[in-house]
Amino acid sequence: MSSPEIADFLERLSARDADAARLAGRMLEAGWSVRRLDGPMQMDVWQLLLDRGACSVRFGMERGRSDGVHVADRAGAYRPLAEVMAGSATPADDPTILDWLNQQSGHSAP
Repeated sequence: MSSPEIADFLERLSARDADAARLAGRMLEAGWSVRRLDGPMQMDVWQLLLDRGACSVRFGMERGRSDGVHVADRAGAYRPLAEVMAGSATPADDPTILDWLNQQSGHSAP
């Protein structure tokens, strides 16, 4: 998968969910790996999966709308970031969210 495809996805996501696109970009810069990038598929469906250590994060769009940010649980099901962080003192829109995700992945530094 080439960088222009990722850049195209992030640009498209940014127009629909700037916070999610910014987080995905920061994660990529911090060394998270692209496991999968699909799209565009029928009904303008896109999916970007980023992995690092024990953590997997999903960014997606369907019919031109952002699905938001989802984090895989231990069973591999993706749950909304805000739901996963419910027990955390860090709000989902806080700039330190990347630190929280890195801790979940087992990497405390980028």
